[in-house]
Amino acid sequence: RLFAVCHTSSHHHIGNLYISKLKENESAEIGLVIGERSEWGKGYGAAAINAFKTIAKEIYGLRTLTMEIAAENIASQKMFMKCGAYRVGGDTPWTTWQIDL
Repeated sequence: RLFAVCHTSSHHHIGNLYISKLKENESAEIGLVIGERSEWGKGYGAAAINAFKTIAKEIYGLRTLTMEIAAENIASQKMFMKCGAYRVGGDTPWTTWQIDL
């Protein structure tokens, strides 16, 4: 499943949030791409994740979200931590993170 991430005022499409490996009433893997470089670092990724947490819990009945983040992508790791994620495994080149809902 794919969700558009849009600029809050202009509604311009700036990225995508996707879910995969969905296990109803249990867990799913998520991924996020903000493709518009000019929008990086402005909080849109965290806003999208936080909005999706509500959908994941209330619509899909999920208890956890996991994501794979490149070990060298410190900015994404920090952004996911702001959303309540913590590292559960992995080393290089990918680390595994989880958000409890």
